[in-house]
Parts: sequence; C-alpha cells; structure tokens
Amino acid sequence: MAMGSTMCQQDVGCELRKRAYGVSLLSFIEGLVAMGSMISQLDAAYVLRGLALPLAASWVVILAAGGAAALYCARLLAGLAVGGISAVAPVYIAEIAHSSVRGTLGSFFQLMITIGVLYTYCVGAAAPYHALAGACLAPVVVFCVAFFFMPETPSHLLTKGRRRDAVRALLRLRGAQYDYRDEIALLQAEVDESSRRKASVRDVLRSPAARRGLLLSLGLMAIQQLSGINAVVFYTSTIFKEAGSSLSPSAAAIVVGVVMAAATLASSLLMDRLGRRALLLLSTAVMAVALAVLGLHIHLALQGVGWLPLVCVCVYIVVFSLGMGPVPWLMMGELFNPEAKSIASAASVFTNYLLVFVITKTFEPMSSALGTAVVYWIYAGLCAAGAVFVFFLVPETKGKTMQQIQEMLATGKTS
Repeated sequence: MAMGSTMCQQDVGCELRKRAYGVSLLSFIEGLVAMGSMISQLDAAYVLRGLALPLAASWVVILAAGGAAALYCARLLAGLAVGGISAVAPVYIAEIAHSSVRGTLGSFFQLMITIGVLYTYCVGAAAPYHALAGACLAPVVVFCVAFFFMPETPSHLLTKGRRRDAVRALLRLRGAQYDYRDEIALLQAEVDESSRRKASVRDVLRSPAARRGLLLSLGLMAIQQLSGINAVVFYTSTIFKEAGSSLSPSAAAIVVGVVMAAATLASSLLMDRLGRRALLLLSTAVMAVALAVLGLHIHLALQGVGWLPLVCVCVYIVVFSLGMGPVPWLMMGELFNPEAKSIASAASVFTNYLLVFVITKTFEPMSSALGTAVVYWIYAGLCAAGAVFVFFLVPETKGKTMQQIQEMLATGKTS
C-alpha cells in the first residue's frame, strides 16, 4: 500500500480526500526527480529530517483550517513528503544495515506503513476529524526529534572523504566493540569503484547491472500495485458486507489493518531466513489463487458459503504482507550501486505511486463495465504473471554484499 493510505472516517472528509488524491499524486510526480538528484548530493538522514517538515505542516494546515482548499494544500505537502520519504528511507536502511540483517531491517519500512495505517484506522473510528489530524501529527513530531540523533551513512561519508566520521558512524551503528576494519575497507572499495564510474544518467544505464536492477525494481513495484491491493483493501468493507458480515466499515478496516501489520511483522522475521525470492513466489502464487476463487464466488453467486470471500480476502492480505508488500521496497534499496541509486529509486517510487492512482481510479469503472468478478480475475492473472517474473528474473539478495549483488545483476544470475 502507499504510505499515504490513511483513512478519514467521516463521509465528507473521505470524499474530499478522494478528490485531493490526484493533486497529491502530482506533488511527488513533480518532486521525485528533484529528490533523486538531492539524495546523490546529500546524506539520506539529512533529507529525511527535511522531509518531515512538510509532512508536519500538512497536518498543521488541516488542524488550522477547514474546507476543500485547505485539504488540497495539505495533501500537496503530504504527497511531496511521502514520495520523497519512500525514495530515501529504503536507501538509508540498506546503507546502514549489515548484510546479515538487511532483510529484516529493510522490511520494517513496510511494517511501519501498516502500523501507521492501523493507528489511523483505530483513532479515526473513535475520534472526530480534527482529533484524527492531531493524532497523526504527533508521530511526525516524534520522528523529527528522534531523527536528529541518527548518524549519516558510512557510505555517504566515505564519498565525501570523511573516513574518520565514517568509522564513527559505523561504530555507532554496530557497537563500540565492533571490528570495523573489514567492513570499512569493503565500503571504501565500493565508493572508489563508484567514483571511477561517475557519469551521466544515460551512461549509468548503459551498465548491464544498472539496467537489470532498474528493470527488476520497476517490475516489482508494478506487480505490487497491479496485484490490486489498494482496490481490495479500499473495498474490503463492501466485500465483508456482501458476504453477510455484521462488522461496521470502521471495524472491518481495523481487522484488515491488524492482519496486515501482523503479517508484515512475520515477514520481517522471515526475510533473512527464507530469502526474498521464496517470499515473493509464495506471495504472488497464493494471491493469484485467492483472487481467482474470490472472483469465482462472485461470478457464481454461491449460496451457503458466505465465509469464503472473507477467507479469500484475509489470505490475500496476509500473503501480500509477507512478500509483495515489503520486499519491493527492501530490494529497491539493495539493487542499485551508488551512481545509479538516486535516479533509479526516484523512478521506482514514481512508478509505484502512479499505479496506486491508476488502480484506485479504474477499479469502479472496470467493475461496472466488466463485472467485479472479471476484475478480480484480471488481478489474479497479473499476480500469476508476477510469479513468473520473480521465478525467472529476480535474484536472491539475502546475505549478499552490495558488490556481490552487482556482480549477480551484471551476469544475469538469480542465485
């Protein structure tokens, strides 16, 4: 799901947010290319601290003013911040994490998204509109304060020739007793090699490793959204209602949020044990089956099995949260060498949010024209195609150094 997928429980607020969604999308379409250039010049921690300010400002605008115009302005600010954070945070995590735990830490990005969504669902179910805005502002303030104490990444410090500072940052991240010499030597070698290959974007993308990394990242982001996750989650309350569930829309949303957060937490624990490919293959294959069965139930209007749609939706959300939810964000931070990272990450995030907009806006027209069952079958087919994409093209990056990953990409190997 997109980071900005928070929900207002009031009908008027929800409608305004739907109208503002396109405006919000435009903000990070315009801002991500600039963000891609910024990250190549600035440290990711510095950029993240700066992006927290427009995010906080968006909630202040909502608290201070009312009406559609204020909401449009707030969503523009939030869209810029969310788009930038989505491009920078996975890169920052990948650069500070040791290869042995990079999968677990990288999956925390999606975990925090699901926890944030669940937090918003719970507060929104019990609080009025402005109280919800205030509750959403509080975590942003905590982030602003906490991130001032986060170190710059050792890789970035080495690119600036600040080796002593890079060693200090590494010791802060690994512990004062850590023997940093081998890791700092490896990072220095990667930085030196990157500086020798310094070139234009066009030259960078002539590299087989960079081209394949970009293809894989864009493909995973496309599969994540073309699986229909936002359409399924957005219409979960309708599915529950048609299945005969007595849950209110807010209660259904909370149930979905709990399931997504719990499954994403499980994914973070499994990421460095099972590997990325296994979770992606499990996720796409089971999602395809769940959506196909859900479409069949709707098409045949089956009686006496009202529980079946609920099971399909829950299974779909669980396996999405295990694989297709966190892994594309994690691998976006793993696949690119330093000179390709800025533009490639920006392109990946742009693709993701563009498809969020497309899927959300086309679900109802497609359902009206083709029938809801057919739409779910289309999503099922896209999930199956995603499983094929993963099986033949996506490499296993578990436990690999950045240099080893680049060598795999250059040679086309998947393991």
